Amino acid sequence: MKLSKEIKTAIFALSGFGLFFIGFNYLKSNDVFIRDNIFYAVYDNAEGLMVGTPVTIQGFQVGTIDQISLLPGNKDIAVRFRVEKEYEFSKNSIAKIYEAGLLGGKSLAVEPQFDVADLAQSEDTLQSAIAPGLSELVNDKLTPLQEKIESMIMHADSVLIAFNAVLDTDAQFQLKSSIE
Repeated sequence: MKLSKEIKTAIFALSGFGLFFIGFNYLKSNDVFIRDNIFYAVYDNAEGLMVGTPVTIQGFQVGTIDQISLLPGNKDIAVRFRVEKEYEFSKNSIAKIYEAGLLGGKSLAVEPQFDVADLAQSEDTLQSAIAPGLSELVNDKLTPLQEKIESMIMHADSVLIAFNAVLDTDAQFQLKSSIE
C-alpha cells in the first residue's frame, strides 16, 4: 500500500508536534505520561519560589512546583504543585516554604500529618506556612544585642558629658598646677 505525499506530510507534522509537546513539557519538569496529584497552597508572600522548584516530604523530593499565580482581587499568591501519587497524607498537612540553602534559595516542603482526617485528594488546598529563614533568625538574635550596644553608648555619652562638666577650664588649670 502506497501512501500519498499529503498523508506522509500529515504524519510527519503530527509526530513533530507530538515530540515538541513532550519535549516542551519535559523542559518544564512536567511528566507527560505520569499523572501526579495536584495540590494548592495560598501564601501572602511567595518568598522567591519559582516554577520547577522541588517539593519535598521529610527531605525527599516527591514533586515540583507547577504554577505560581497572583489571585485576582486580593494580594495572595496561589502555588500549584505536583506530588507523586504514591505519597499520601491527610488534608491537615502543611505546605511550608523554607530556605533550602545558605544562598537563599526557597523550596516547598509538605509536612505530612497522619491523623484521623481524610486523605488529601488531588486538587485540594493545603494549609500554608512560611518557615523563618537564616536572615530572620540572625536578625532576631542581633536585635537585642544592638539595643544593648545603643544603651551602652548612651550611658558612655552621659558619663563623658558629666566628666566634661567637672573639668571646666578652672578645674583643668587647678589640676595641672597640682600635678606640677
